[in-house]
Parts: sequence; structure tokens; C-alpha cells
Amino acid sequence: MTLDFYVKRDSWMHRLDPRVKLVLAVVLMVAAMLVRDFWLNLFLLVGMLLMLASAQIPANRFQWVFKLTVPVTIMIVILWPFFYHSGPCFFYVGPLPITLGGLIDGVAMAFRIISLCFACCSLLFATDQAKIVRACVKLGMPYKYGLTLAIALRYLPVFFGIITMVTEAQYARGLDIPKKNILKKLKSYMPILTAMLIAGLRNSDNMSNALETRAFGASVENRTYYSDFSMHSRDWIAIAIIAIGMAVFTYFFVILDVRLPNIFW
Repeated sequence: MTLDFYVKRDSWMHRLDPRVKLVLAVVLMVAAMLVRDFWLNLFLLVGMLLMLASAQIPANRFQWVFKLTVPVTIMIVILWPFFYHSGPCFFYVGPLPITLGGLIDGVAMAFRIISLCFACCSLLFATDQAKIVRACVKLGMPYKYGLTLAIALRYLPVFFGIITMVTEAQYARGLDIPKKNILKKLKSYMPILTAMLIAGLRNSDNMSNALETRAFGASVENRTYYSDFSMHSRDWIAIAIIAIGMAVFTYFFVILDVRLPNIFW
């Protein structure tokens, strides 16, 4: 899969105003940061997966996010029990006890990381990049910052494609990367890095010329846009549902600190 995040569909999520989806993504990320309970983290993650599935996001996008988070989540699950101890002790690693509570909490933190990734991707998968930037500008972001964000989102898939193309071309020319010697391995990547640097400089020059021909930086009081959007009744309803859901969540699971029953010990 390339880094072209947006998936063009005609689902309920795609039809929402980009500002609503931006608010939804922020609320989901905040909820994921506030939750510490194992079951709540799991339910939140499953809820996000069901939401994205109902928005007709293909399975390969889910696989890509899980694959992206695997190294971090494995590291968290392994290291967390060394610093957090609760519940019955399984065994000792030197003077450090490894407890059941530490393992469960490590898995919960791994769920949190995955939930944060899916919360961010819920916006990227269901919203065109240009509309994300337009939504940020409508919410008060300066136009120059919005353009910077647009360029960053636009050129992520471009540079990912260039890396893949250059790497495959170097392999076709007989590039041999040693697997054991780290210094020789880093030295073998020099042809790839050189080609990437040249391609990056060429793209930046083309981009600067394109911005100059379009009079970027000119003082314009009322800027016009090729495409625009406005809030509809469905968007206000969605905002109300998000606000009520976040208020209920905060009241029960943050203020009252309600926790689901612990069935592990």
C-alpha cells in the first residue's frame, strides 16, 4: 500500500463536513488518551474499527495501520511490566517482579496506541487532503500554514513512491546490501540516498516555480477557492451526537472514574 490515505467512497462519513470529521478525530484521540482501563481501551478500539468498516474503508487500510503499529506495541507490551506492578506475580527478572496487572496494563497501553492511530486515520481515510486543509483554514489556520500542511500531505505518497522506485532500480542494477555488517550496510544505502536527494531537490524547485507562477504570497483580501463546503443539518446532528457522547464519557469514566469489573484476578 502507498501512503495515499484517502479512500474515495460514498458513505455517511465521507458525506460529513470535513470540520465535523476533524472534531471527531480530535475527540477520539482525547478519549483514547484519557482511558486506562483494559476493557475500555479494547471497546474503544473495536468501536473505531466498526465505525471505519461502516464507512466502507477497505481491509488493506486496517492491515496497514496494524502493521505500522506492531513494533511500538510489541515494545510496550514487553517493557511495561518492568515498570508497573499489580496483581499476582508470575516470575522475577532479576530483582524486578513481572505481574499479571503489569502485563494487562501493557496490553491496554498497546490498544491505546493503536486507537490513537485509527483516530487520526479516521480523518485521513475519509477526507480528501485538500478538504482537510480547507477545513483547517476555515477554522482559523493562516492560509500559508494550510498550504504547508497540504504540501506535506501531498508529497508523503510522492516521496514514498520515489523511495520504492529508486530502491527497486538500484536492486536491478545489482546493488548488494550486506545483512550483518552495519557500517557496510549503511554505506550501501548511499546510492539510494543520493538519488533521493536529487529527486527531492528537483521536486522542491518545481514546487517553488509553481507557487511563484500562481502568485503565492500576494496580498489578497478575499481569497477564492476552487471547491468549498458548508455545514448541513446532518453535520449539526453529528456535532450534537459527538458532544453528548464526549460529555457522557467524561462524566462516567473521567470524573466518576467508573471501571469495568476486573475478571483477571
